[in-house]
Amino acid sequence: MDRRDFFRSLIAGGATVKERPARRNRRAHHEATRLYHGPMLIPAYIANIVASHPGLAKTTHGHLVSRYADAMHTWLFRCQIPDSRAMVGEILRTPEGKLRVHCWSAARPVDTYREAEEIVRRTD
Repeated sequence: MDRRDFFRSLIAGGATVKERPARRNRRAHHEATRLYHGPMLIPAYIANIVASHPGLAKTTHGHLVSRYADAMHTWLFRCQIPDSRAMVGEILRTPEGKLRVHCWSAARPVDTYREAEEIVRRTD
């Protein structure tokens, strides 16, 4: 009996497929509100800190990231810090009121990008 015959015999015998419960991730930062998505400038002091001392961490999906956190901000970088400080990413506000800034890649250097802090002030 091969696999196909085995499963046909189960179905013919009245076996039912059990539904798996939906996976729920209850971590607070997964319930964050997106404030902004797109190109932005990261502060110069953050770029200097991460470039000189990258706090390497792994995400839950196994990706290597640079991470910097202070009292109210968490910065996650999935790429190298460019010289221009122009990044593409998103800014999230967690239920506790903290800000999470995710940066995925370097953006084209253009003078029209706004600072991350300015973006947050405009959304408040």
